[in-house]
This record gives sequence, structure tokens and C-alpha cells, in this order.
Amino acid sequence: MFKDFGAEKINEADQSVDIILMFKSLHHVPLESLNLAFSEMHRVLKSDGLIYISEPVFECPFNEVLRVYHDEERVRAKAFDAIQTAVGGGLFQLEPEYFFRNQIRLSSFEQYETNMLNVTHTEYVLTSEQKKEVKRRFLSNQSESGFVFDIPNRVDLLKKIAASPSS
Repeated sequence: MFKDFGAEKINEADQSVDIILMFKSLHHVPLESLNLAFSEMHRVLKSDGLIYISEPVFECPFNEVLRVYHDEERVRAKAFDAIQTAVGGGLFQLEPEYFFRNQIRLSSFEQYETNMLNVTHTEYVLTSEQKKEVKRRFLSNQSESGFVFDIPNRVDLLKKIAASPSS
């Protein structure tokens, strides 16, 4: 059974969850709540439970377009730091780490506006100068295939380390 929760407050009993899946969402946890989120995930996971975390890596021309109005470089770095803190703090063991790329293919700036700027889940307020800069950066990526952006991603698989009986 799948359930949807914010990582900072998971409404499940202690040691009752086999796996937690996070798809491009860890960097959306408020920065001040990242350590709390990992403590909460550790609490609800069964012994040897897993967290699957898939996060975009902030290294590609697409982010240079996006950062004009929605710069995620800092929050993505902090999310990765939180993973390292949770592993370094003995809550989780890092299993193999995987890297892959996916592509965003667009045919025009108008398609970018529709699919990125005018999404319903986030409201962006751009000045006319910002919009011109977004368009300039977007158009600088034109190729014979249109606008093709390779997006690097990282998957971290974390295995819960059970607390010792004395703790």
C-alpha cells in the first residue's frame, strides 16, 4: 500500500514501513526540517528498511534557464548534505549510488512557457526583464533537434541502521 506524507511528519507507527520513496522531493523539504525528516524516516522504517531518494543534480543548461526565476541550486545541495549527515550520523548506510540522465525535449519557447512557466502547482511572477532573460537563455540552447536538455539525476539508496539494544 502506498501513502503520501511530508517527510517531516509521517503519520505511521514506529518501525512499520518497509520502504520510503522520494522522487525529486527531498529538496522541497524545508531546509530547517531536513534533519527532522531523516529522524522521522528512521523512526517509521522497519529494521533494514530502505529509503529510495531520486534527486536532480544541479548541473546542466536547463538549470541556467530555470535559475532566473527559480534557483534550486542551494536547496539541492542542502538536500544532499542532509543525506550525508544522516549517513555520517549512523542512522543509515549508503547502499549503491546511481546516476542517470533523462531528457526534456521542447520544440519552442512557447512550449517551455506552457510546460514550465505556466504550471498550476507553482506560481512564478516574472518581471518583463526576467522573462526576456529566460527566453534568451532558453533560445541559446537551440539545436537541429529543437531544444534538448540532458538532466542529470542521482539515486541514493539508504538502508536503516537499527539502534543498538543498549540505546
